[in-house]
Amino acid sequence: MTIIFSSVDRHNYGDLLYPIIINKLLLDDNYLEKNIYSFLDVDSPGKSGYKVNRISKYFINNNIKNDSIIIGGGDSLRVDREVLAEHCASIYNKSIKASTLKKIKEYFFGQQDFSKEFISKFMNYDAPGPFIIDKDRFSQLNQVIYCSCGVPFEFSNEVKSSVASAFNNASFIYLRDEQSKQKLINIGVKKDIYVAPDIICTISDFFEIDTHKQNGFDILYAHGLQKGKDFLCFQANPSCQPNIDEIVNQLTKIKIERDIEIVLLPIGYCHNDDIILKEINIRSNNQFIYADVYSIYDILSIITASSIFIGTSMHGNITAFSYGIPHLVAPINVDKIKGFLDVCNLSNNLLLDSWTEISEKINYLDTLDKDYFSSRAIIAKEKIYNIMSSISKLISDNN
Repeated sequence: MTIIFSSVDRHNYGDLLYPIIINKLLLDDNYLEKNIYSFLDVDSPGKSGYKVNRISKYFINNNIKNDSIIIGGGDSLRVDREVLAEHCASIYNKSIKASTLKKIKEYFFGQQDFSKEFISKFMNYDAPGPFIIDKDRFSQLNQVIYCSCGVPFEFSNEVKSSVASAFNNASFIYLRDEQSKQKLINIGVKKDIYVAPDIICTISDFFEIDTHKQNGFDILYAHGLQKGKDFLCFQANPSCQPNIDEIVNQLTKIKIERDIEIVLLPIGYCHNDDIILKEINIRSNNQFIYADVYSIYDILSIITASSIFIGTSMHGNITAFSYGIPHLVAPINVDKIKGFLDVCNLSNNLLLDSWTEISEKINYLDTLDKDYFSSRAIIAKEKIYNIMSSISKLISDNN
């Protein structure tokens, strides 16, 4: 049996796409029915259409032998359980907020630290990090495959030995940027490490553009978009809070000068995109269109219908890239953004240094060749397919 272990129990557009794309490249439809795992037992958020199972239960169960586990993707190769638990605990907390047990605990012990409770209940298996699995610690595993993952931080001396051991015992390591590879080499990983663009770069091969583009327009017509009007799709997270006035000024300038609509699209509800984008629209006197959508497929459709995408979300940018849509990466100081641009042979000029550059950088997009993005997307996909064919062979040989 092959299972997929991914961060899919909270609403984050890119993370929710990984099992879907892995399934389309490697497996069959049955895997979306029963073999997707994360920390919680939930229906996948974002109307993404699959059931999520609890990974701690899987690791406790030693009856199933010789399984393959595909871990991916995202910035999951990290050891900071507390931070990951804090992200997930809010979902867990909401799910039990009205329970009698919770009320009793709070009555006798006060407000609970749900991060610690989350770790003890849902991350209570023997692993260097929640998504870093050492095959030798679990008898049911025959092989561990890392697929399109990122390593967001350097590893400390205290954990580097156990982390390196886990990766050296893996059957395959596919990372999405060179920076992640170097972090593993720095701690002594000797296993071959393959680097290719993020697997979501292939999304345009599986979701036909004309159908989704029309769906995107239909959604926005219901939100007030005039027929025949092009639009810029804008996404941001709360890190932009201090810069809202400048963002409103820049988007207003673009709207007027280019006679283009501005659509504000939340992509990561778990990151409160919706809250900050609603505030941006209020501060603009509601002159933009806030796209009130929750389904990841509707999010995809709106991106495919856009003329330009700008956002802090790497997977929003990757979706635009896959469909050949001009895009800019909003200011965000994380390794994965630079890694995405480098591995896809995209210019660093696509990365905003500050929010004041939006108008200037859109002018830069006008100077690029018509096929600048689409030609690079073709090459990126080819690299991904080459690596995925090796993973497919590993899985077939194990079955």
